Formats: sequence, C-alpha cells, structure tokens
Amino acid sequence: MKEMDLRSVVERLRHAGTLQVVSKKMSPVLEASAAILKALPRPVLLENVAGAKVVANILPDRNALAALLGVDPHRFLQDLGSLLDGGGGRRGVGTVHSPGIYGEVEVPRSEWGRLPILKYYPGDGGP
Repeated sequence: MKEMDLRSVVERLRHAGTLQVVSKKMSPVLEASAAILKALPRPVLLENVAGAKVVANILPDRNALAALLGVDPHRFLQDLGSLLDGGGGRRGVGTVHSPGIYGEVEVPRSEWGRLPILKYYPGDGGP
C-alpha cells in the first residue's frame, strides 16, 4: 500500500524522475510562482522560498491523481467514491486528529507568518 503523506508523494515523484528540483533562493513575490508556471506540467520542488520549501504541480491532471490513489483513471469517480466511503484500507484517509488538524501536521497559528504565501500576479494581495 502506498503512503499518502506529502513527503512520500514527493519521494515517489523524485524516484520516478518527474520531480523538478530548484535549489535557487527565491522570493515568494512573483519569482516562485514564475518558476512553478515554467515547470508546468511537471511537479516542482522549490527548496528555498524565503527559507521554506514549496512543492507544486504534484497533481497536474486526472491521470496523475489516479496513479497516486492507485485507481483506474477510466473508473476514477467510482473508485474515488469507494476510497472515500471506506478509505480502501489506506492509513490516514479521512482521519481528523482534532479540530483544525487534518493528516499529520499542524502549523500553530503563531507560525503562520513563516509560511511562504506566494504572490502570483502584481495586483494580488498578500505579502
């Protein structure tokens, strides 16, 4: 059974040779989003956006999502419904650990300012 956490997904993409890794230090204001758009449709890991890692494009289409979930892309909706109903025996699917926390990671509110909120267009709000 495949692990469904983000680190495992990134490692599978890296192992498959589909993950583009960018080590260059980038600003979250326009520069990181430009690198993400340039990488399309490939998944990309930006290793230093204002000191944080950013992963993007990990699910660029239905086939990529189906492969990640281990379902047939032609039966995607039926298989997805089955997974959501019973979790398909996958660890962590549908698990809410406590209010406001889904999955395994909680970012305390006091740390939210450290998250790299990307700005995609000059007129965007944000940092």
